[in-house]
Amino acid sequence: MTVFADVDKAITHELVLPVAAKQLEAAYGADFKIWDREKLLVTVDHTVQIPLIRHVDRPNDMADRVLRFVDAQNLPHAFLPVAPYTSRGICHVLFPEQGLIEPDTLLIGTDSHTCTYGAYGTLAVGVGTTDLTEVMASGRIWLDVPESIRITLEGTFPPGVYAKDAILHILSRVGMNGFTDAVVEFAGSALEHLSADDRSTIANMVVEGGGTCGLFPVGTVQADEGATYRSDLTFDLRNLVPFVAPPYKPDNGIPITDLDETPFDVGWIGSCTGGKLEDLRAAAEIIDGHRVAPSVRLVVSPATLDTMQEADERGYLRAFVEAGGQVVPPSCGACLGMGPGTLREGEVGVFASNRNFKGRAGAGAVYLASPATVAASAVRGKITDPREFLD
Repeated sequence: MTVFADVDKAITHELVLPVAAKQLEAAYGADFKIWDREKLLVTVDHTVQIPLIRHVDRPNDMADRVLRFVDAQNLPHAFLPVAPYTSRGICHVLFPEQGLIEPDTLLIGTDSHTCTYGAYGTLAVGVGTTDLTEVMASGRIWLDVPESIRITLEGTFPPGVYAKDAILHILSRVGMNGFTDAVVEFAGSALEHLSADDRSTIANMVVEGGGTCGLFPVGTVQADEGATYRSDLTFDLRNLVPFVAPPYKPDNGIPITDLDETPFDVGWIGSCTGGKLEDLRAAAEIIDGHRVAPSVRLVVSPATLDTMQEADERGYLRAFVEAGGQVVPPSCGACLGMGPGTLREGEVGVFASNRNFKGRAGAGAVYLASPATVAASAVRGKITDPREFLD
């Protein structure tokens, strides 16, 4: 079934908004005003650190075009860089942090990880540039009503195991097409133990299984009694161990205990999946009092400026620096080869991000892991089970 739906919020960033703005002007004229300036959320988060890793002739071009559009439309919810190479934050962490995401609403976004907002009870759907243009004009969008898949999570995480391990395990079971054209609804006793950061991590990577949205119940946003599902899966978190996804697919996950000794060059803790406050806390608790192996570069990029400030106040950033790591300001950065930590030819990385496709993070190969696993591995110089660092 296809519906013509009213959009409650739209999110976008500098990789897409300049093109959509140009399309909007071509279709409706230079003086056209968008349907509701309060409902468009904008950030510049992807490209701000490119000049730190390679020469570009016009490093601020996309950001400048965003700024012109923001000024012309008088947008109140635009988060522009506060200094060179410093984003206010990655959209999927920044907007919830700012209280701009609400349950029981329809949100569209020009980013494949828009599904993240399902962590907050929001039906969040990734769309393309032309869809954004038409939403900015009319506030409405044609949507195919997706099927539903239910995943029941039971129990609690054992020590040294985290939400990232859970979603890597789930993806290893369902594969990259297992959620295609479906909303994944999460249920079960584990949900009462999952923090907002945990839910965000899990919802964020539903798209790696082809999912439309990863939806968690919030308040009155609950599954109907007797609802039917395309499939119904159950995972017991009590039996979970740390997982790692070798190159070049996010669904390649295997228990870390099944991985052969694997040295690497770069550890990266950041992104909308791995740069939240609880991610930094888990990694800092592992690395505190240790030193990064001489063979490894460790780069830490908090997801937002507010996250960075709180992590600093709690001593997490000091732990990384004293261990020999490098802390850089918020940006999508190395997750997609646009900042410090981007891999050079032949390098291997262990990243707390969400994708390890060939070429995404540079010319090397990426293993996906939890922030705690990245920290433990950085100390040992090889991919290491973080449980080895727990008392």
